Amino acid sequence: MEYFRDFPTPAARFGQSDLVVVGTIAAVDALGAPQRSKAKSPIQNRFLIEPIRMRVLVENSFKREPPSRTMDVYGYIYSEQNERQLGHPLPFTPEKGQRRLLFLRSEGNRIRLLHDVFDYSRRMFSGQHDRVDPAFASSAGTSISWMLLTRGDDSIPEGFAVRLGEYTWYAHELAGTPVMMELLKRLMADPDDRVRKRANQLRASFEYEVERGADPYPDFAR
Repeated sequence: MEYFRDFPTPAARFGQSDLVVVGTIAAVDALGAPQRSKAKSPIQNRFLIEPIRMRVLVENSFKREPPSRTMDVYGYIYSEQNERQLGHPLPFTPEKGQRRLLFLRSEGNRIRLLHDVFDYSRRMFSGQHDRVDPAFASSAGTSISWMLLTRGDDSIPEGFAVRLGEYTWYAHELAGTPVMMELLKRLMADPDDRVRKRANQLRASFEYEVERGADPYPDFAR
């Protein structure tokens, strides 16, 4: 059975999950032919979806420990045989080699995606983190925020700069404004010009929108 939901906030995703991990996808296997969705929505039940199994190499875990550091994750993706492409929210497109923050649920003896078809995960361009800075290890929310907004040795600066608005939004939702602003402040001194400029833009935008009483999230969610 596939799971469709409204596109929840990061805090809602975390709260609904049984297991939250950061890991690298080692393989993606199709488990059958495309099938018509059983969703109740008159739009979503027109989708062709495909069952998949992902082999995930777990690097960091939250909420509870995974059954293994190498685990299989099941779910459904949007089939390429659909006549139209999804716009927003974007579809979940897992590929070998991607590092992702994954929100998962237990289903019997299996671990599966929290929700299907749409991308409820986040690509991790910030790189690998062996341990969390003790100053940000007080909760799962602050730990995740630190990982999203702190570049590791194998980070991808260009992708990181492009996704920085999303990561900042996550940090604000999961850890609150003070933690988010402190992590953003650190990035304002990043050696990479693209990261440094984007961090400065986001901090200035947030402060401006808050000062005039507007919602800063639309910029952060892009």
